[in-house]
Amino acid sequence: MNYLEKFQLYLEIEKNFSHNTVSAYLSDIQQFFRFINKTPEKIVPDDISAFLVNLHMKGVSVATANRKLSAIKTFFNVMLRKGIIDQNPAALIETAKTEQRLPHPIDEQTIEKLINAPDNLRDRTIMEILYATGIRREELVNIKISDIDLQEGSLRVIGKGNKERIIPLYPKILMLIKELIQTHNSKWLFPGRKNNHLSTRQVNDIVKKWAQKIKQENITPHKFRHSFCSHLYKAGAELKVIQDLAGHASPNTTNLYTKVSNTRNRLEYLRFHPHAREKVSNE
Repeated sequence: MNYLEKFQLYLEIEKNFSHNTVSAYLSDIQQFFRFINKTPEKIVPDDISAFLVNLHMKGVSVATANRKLSAIKTFFNVMLRKGIIDQNPAALIETAKTEQRLPHPIDEQTIEKLINAPDNLRDRTIMEILYATGIRREELVNIKISDIDLQEGSLRVIGKGNKERIIPLYPKILMLIKELIQTHNSKWLFPGRKNNHLSTRQVNDIVKKWAQKIKQENITPHKFRHSFCSHLYKAGAELKVIQDLAGHASPNTTNLYTKVSNTRNRLEYLRFHPHAREKVSNE
């Protein structure tokens, strides 16, 4: 068994990663070794630095380069545990700092137009649920009828890392869901072809279609998630509640919405405070 096979087994069995995640890790490691063309025990820190410099020269984003470095660090940690190498050559190489992007939520008026745009029950329910729950595309398409408690008015979601969370559903959503369930016999809330569910690509296409209908560009399913979090925070919800509902693994992710609010607060302050509008004399 070669080192890549051992790494794959570690990811699949010990870490229980999904097929897509395992493929991404293996792809990053294979790219690294194609560039270096050495066996693991001969790799030195300079080799890894050279690989990262090469990525930068090719215009690869800092976030992508950091992801590849993370895969490399994990790989060499595994090789160290397996006794294939004596030390991790990536241990002291630090990730590059990335500029933290603030999320851009959809305004409430546009959300209402989007939700009311579809001429069919399925598409309207999809967008209503995206905004009402803040769930990810992958979580949306994987909703089963059994995940919905119509009596309690809640949705059970299995998110990243197989973590379960329960999200409350308001009456309007429950009404749409009840109607949609009556239109098919699938175990999935949003059935697709061959007894499977809709794909995430189809959800992208659905959102794009109705966004264009109301003459809006660059609206994605993920922007509904940002809007869910931002609008809850704007209305006064506690950050811990938003973190739990959205399934954020780190509070730092949720804290981005305070920055969005702080930016808005500053603009409003400078716009409306009487003294803030006064010009300062140069004398």
